[in-house]
Amino acid sequence: VAGPVCGTGHNSGYEEAALPRPMIVNAESGNFDGAPANCFDEALDRQSQFPGRQRLEKMTSGQYLGELVRLAAGEAGVALPDDWRAASLAPALGGKTDHDTATLVRAVTERAGQLVAAELAALVRRAVLAPGATPVVAADGAVFARLPLFRQTVQAWLPVLAEQRARLQL
Repeated sequence: VAGPVCGTGHNSGYEEAALPRPMIVNAESGNFDGAPANCFDEALDRQSQFPGRQRLEKMTSGQYLGELVRLAAGEAGVALPDDWRAASLAPALGGKTDHDTATLVRAVTERAGQLVAAELAALVRRAVLAPGATPVVAADGAVFARLPLFRQTVQAWLPVLAEQRARLQL
């Protein structure tokens, strides 16, 4: 019923059954700007190429997650190199960094997963399903593939937020 891609950017499509004939709709979900932002999101947005736009994408995609961690680490007194990027997240969760950085990576990654799960739950709740059918969300992208904590967080929160059994499939 839905298909997110979370890699360098973020977007989702879903099957819209309420139209005269069912069709796949590009949700342009990375442009959603209703999620609560913290001071690090605001700082990242101000320094981005498109301030005020693509807010959800800046909170969830691989292009920005590493920078969110770097900004939060700086506030916590932990210096990370300017080239700290999303590719640094998985090794940090695997014990290849200090405890403070790993804690920040975990917090940023879990929040990103929760935000994506909330977005997907909204799409699943729109779905018109046959009685007893389990909605399946087919996911793709490097963040799902290379950041297990992100994937696990989406898997855990999606059925809770969708208020029904929903399954994430990679």
